[in-house]
Amino acid sequence: MSARTLLVLALVLPLAGCTPSHSEAAAPPPTPGLIPFASCAELTTELRAAAKASVDAQGLHRAHPMIGVPPLFTSASPDGPDIVKSDGRRIVTLFGGDLRVVDASTKRVTGTMGLGPGGESDLLIAGDRALVLRQGPFPSAGNGSSYTATELVLVDISGAPRILSRYRTSATLLDARQVGDTTRIALNSLARIKLPMLIGERDDTVMLAENRKAIDAVGADAWLPEWTTITSEPGREVIEKGKVPCEAVSRPSSYSGRSVLSTLTIPLASASRLDGGSPVAVVAEGGSTITPTGLYLTNGSDSETQIFRLDGPDGKPPVARASATVPGPVVDLDALSEWQGHVRFATADQTTRRLVVRVLRADNLRRAGQVDEIGVVRDGVQMRFIGQRGYVRAARESEAVHILDLADPSKPRLAGTLPMPGSGITVQEVGPGRLAGVGHRVLPGGGMSDALVSLFDPAAPRQVARHEVPGGTSKAVGDSRAMLWWPSSQLLAVPIDRQSESTLVLRVTGDTLTVVRELDTPRVVRTLVVGDELWTVSDRDVRAFRLSTLDPVATVTYQA
Repeated sequence: MSARTLLVLALVLPLAGCTPSHSEAAAPPPTPGLIPFASCAELTTELRAAAKASVDAQGLHRAHPMIGVPPLFTSASPDGPDIVKSDGRRIVTLFGGDLRVVDASTKRVTGTMGLGPGGESDLLIAGDRALVLRQGPFPSAGNGSSYTATELVLVDISGAPRILSRYRTSATLLDARQVGDTTRIALNSLARIKLPMLIGERDDTVMLAENRKAIDAVGADAWLPEWTTITSEPGREVIEKGKVPCEAVSRPSSYSGRSVLSTLTIPLASASRLDGGSPVAVVAEGGSTITPTGLYLTNGSDSETQIFRLDGPDGKPPVARASATVPGPVVDLDALSEWQGHVRFATADQTTRRLVVRVLRADNLRRAGQVDEIGVVRDGVQMRFIGQRGYVRAARESEAVHILDLADPSKPRLAGTLPMPGSGITVQEVGPGRLAGVGHRVLPGGGMSDALVSLFDPAAPRQVARHEVPGGTSKAVGDSRAMLWWPSSQLLAVPIDRQSESTLVLRVTGDTLTVVRELDTPRVVRTLVVGDELWTVSDRDVRAFRLSTLDPVATVTYQA
């Protein structure tokens, strides 16, 4: 058994409505590369041994870091959580712990609801339900302290918004995606093992022995994900607690003992409450990412990585369908993507740092092709796969992006290098064969002076047009969700901050960028289209403009 980090992937079955109790949960059938634990006793024995092999005098550590840097070079995911969502009738916003619903037809705020103190928040919507995803810290009752947790809040938005149910866990929110009416959420929690505090100078041998003794003292509960749900019923609140049963946990051939990765499946549109469901779990080292058709998780070391594909029908729990082993650790798992029946991701040799982009068949994870001419990753990598192309920036300060042609999955190739000057590039496909990038011009002394909106031909590759905003910056740099591309009108909307804040609207026609209008939109953070109107959203108001002319229609101010 290898001395590596442990992740327990808890694939929690429908987290809404009626579900069987834990006592009814059956052990999952064997799946590709995965073996279920037969009992809590077996799970405890195996995971204690794994954790003791992983621990050192300082504690439990991750065996190897994931290679990657913050996603400055990125593209928005339309089905991911955000602070603003719309279903074509309503615009739902989330600022400062307040959820608001705006009727796009009447131009009125139809409901406001405070969620209480908490940390960062995003939301998803389906039908008449909103799901708020909150990451602590949250204030503790009475003593002025705080605790870190994740909270999911199910809200009925059919009329005035009201809370139906809450789900709380000490796990950290990793990823979430809306696929139709089904929501999948990935969480990560540390194993609950209290290791001795290092006080004064202690011999490493003694500390290692004490750490292993502490691991021997814990039971299966140290690794099983736990949660609490609070559901509103007439005249009362119902509080329930749960955890993953031992028989629902499977493991690959090698694993270790540090943290727990949980994936929840919620049929959001039909949900009336949140509960723990009938959980299934997989012990693995690595991480996970959610795609429109499934879930990928990794289990690996410096020398190789196992990758598993899991999927399931809408509203049903995902199960493992295929597995493969590839050399080296996975690079930037968040960048993994599917396209026309294939999955694309990258690995790097931990010693040489050479990057390899791999293309596998999504159904069986067999190799289709790979690109290994990119070279060495020295200080992290920024990458994104969009359609038939891949984009890789091999260093944070580099002003060149490698373009990959992935149109033929069996023959992927390095198509060329595209100059992308500026600090931090957010990219967006803007029609067939064109790519828009928003960045900042970097001065020789390191300061930033101008915002740049550039148009590229990635097939050539070359820059074909550029618009400069002297003295400006843009929230779209580092936050791809702040930029909007509307194909039917060929409009690109970019937030700009100079002496005042505005939304710059440009039209993309062939190889040209034309300024259509600059809209007065103070504090704007998002732009979207509802019907025949373009809406801008800030933490103070939403503003509607006629899409055909960009003339102002209405300003809806939030009530205090």
